[in-house]
Amino acid sequence: MWMLLAGAAAAPRYNTVDLAFDAGDLDDTALHARVRRLLEKTGTTVRWAQGDERIAIHPKPATDFRLGHFERPAMLALWLGLQLEDRSDTEYDLILADRRGKPCPVTLWVEGANDLVVTQGAPLGPPPIGPDSGELVRRYGLAGIEERDARFEPRVRGALDAALGMLSPGELAALSDITLVRRGGPTRRTRVEHPPGWVSTATYVLEGQQAWIEVYDEAVVDSARFVGPVDRPQHPTVFVLLHEIGHALADARFRRLVREYETRRLRYNQRVADLESALAGFNAQVVAHNAAPTSRRARELRQVRKLLDAREDGLQADEDALEALSARLDAEEGTMHLSRRFAAETGGRSPTAYGDRSADEAFAEAFALFHVDPEALKRTLPDAWAWFARGAHLEPGVDR
Repeated sequence: MWMLLAGAAAAPRYNTVDLAFDAGDLDDTALHARVRRLLEKTGTTVRWAQGDERIAIHPKPATDFRLGHFERPAMLALWLGLQLEDRSDTEYDLILADRRGKPCPVTLWVEGANDLVVTQGAPLGPPPIGPDSGELVRRYGLAGIEERDARFEPRVRGALDAALGMLSPGELAALSDITLVRRGGPTRRTRVEHPPGWVSTATYVLEGQQAWIEVYDEAVVDSARFVGPVDRPQHPTVFVLLHEIGHALADARFRRLVREYETRRLRYNQRVADLESALAGFNAQVVAHNAAPTSRRARELRQVRKLLDAREDGLQADEDALEALSARLDAEEGTMHLSRRFAAETGGRSPTAYGDRSADEAFAEAFALFHVDPEALKRTLPDAWAWFARGAHLEPGVDR
């Protein structure tokens, strides 16, 4: 029996939750019979997706391609769609076994209470093996890759290569200060509270001027889902990585402000120390002059005093600029600039249920979906697709 875990969604959604099921001992004949009975009982129409085209299959086939021609994975997807209690408009990317037991990518679109669309890809091959960590750093301009209590296994590096390879030059430039860290799981300081049923797979972390993305064991477990179109399926790890990269990109302006503040603060402190040293020297010269005054020396000291006064005025301007920058940091801390802009553009909506948690999560989910499956984002949240497509998430003037 199927155990359907998807939640309700009023607007078009992209599903990011595994649907656990057991097909039991049903052979193809029994499976086809059950699907046909459910179709007749519910009055559901079935269409086959071929590129942008939707081909009518049931009850009135538009071509010679009919329901009986469906392979087992596609029929299993229909069986799932027919048993969903919530028939809201949702896309499900599923991995289902064919009659030989080979996993196949199948996309099921629930497009209303009585309309199912399905398509199927070729059986999946072995996961791609990515380049070594040094090559990933060189290829994508990252700050570094570190292994703590777990390794970046070949397939994790493959997922990293796939995710980073989808980014534009402008997006990669915003990640130049990011380190990727492999851990078995979150530590006490990086643990994040999740809704029931969700686990930590990866986390973006910012502490002071240091920023990194931690990747955990849960990110690379076997999944009953894939992401992307059926002809270019990716492991959900790619989506997870892009989600956290989205957080890092949304926080890039704040990180840049932190670095600017620290650079200015250090320069200001050095100038203060230099001025204090100069003032101490000046005061010593004044004492010496008072012991044996001369008119020439008095003129020289007045000139030095003017220069020191000008330096003090400059320091006051620097201090004012630091205070203004500090106030700006205080205003932006805990929020992500891009997330706020994204929410304003999309009315606070998310393409996934997980993104409903906050504007930050909605941005990260949409960012990941835009890269791994832009057509899915266009269908679920067209305003978000258009926003990313025109490069509105990047700073003006950068290479999109």
